[in-house]
Amino acid sequence: KRLNKNFNYIKVRLFLIKVKNKFINYFLNFLANFKIYFRFYINILKPINLKMLL
Repeated sequence: KRLNKNFNYIKVRLFLIKVKNKFINYFLNFLANFKIYFRFYINILKPINLKMLL
């Protein structure tokens, strides 16, 4: 019985680690995309906005 309990505990731990890794990957992808969009905004949209203001 005790071994079974430990096995379930290990399964839960592995599941949580998997979920955490997925979340971390998602977050890192989000940050990378955000950086790309931000650069795009600064390089392309900012000059247009400045021209419109002038």
